Amino acid sequence: MIIDRNRIIISAVILILFLGGYYFLSRPLRSEYKKLVVLYAQKQQEVSKARKLAKNIQKLRVRKDSLEAVFREQLSLMPDEEDIPGLLDEIINNGRRAGVEFVKFEPQPWQAKDFYTEIPIEAEVLCTYHQFGRFLSYLAHSSRLVNVREVSISQENDPDTPYTMRGKLILVAYVYTKGKPVKAKAKLTGGKK
Repeated sequence: MIIDRNRIIISAVILILFLGGYYFLSRPLRSEYKKLVVLYAQKQQEVSKARKLAKNIQKLRVRKDSLEAVFREQLSLMPDEEDIPGLLDEIINNGRRAGVEFVKFEPQPWQAKDFYTEIPIEAEVLCTYHQFGRFLSYLAHSSRLVNVREVSISQENDPDTPYTMRGKLILVAYVYTKGKPVKAKAKLTGGKK
């Protein structure tokens, strides 16, 4: 029985040494294995997101094309620098069509922005209330982008004129500059009445 007992003890010691060696030698591998498992899970999430995006890419391309078409359409409302005299004439013609009389029509210094330049125009008109409303309506439906700022209306007290009001306003026209800086113009001559 002594032989069996020695064999058992020797076998147990060998087994303990083997398991201890395995534990200490495999420890760095287990830590690397855990890191790889986490990395694998992250990569699977990235692949899942990429697959979702791939499914939506056609929708995104159609949306992008649509937005670009709208942008091009909106840019057509903003003239190039060469078209400014025509734009000013269009504003004046809208006023005449509405029946307003321009007392003052004076472009102010240009104000450069990101991809466009604002051209403020100080205007003063004599007209009736309805003519003024028609003028603003014509501007709103113009083929060019013109914003109206700082409107003030006062009663016209001159009995010799058929006009009942005086309107002062700042009209702002926009020029597409394609991101290039534009030298500010002091004044432009439009068809001033």
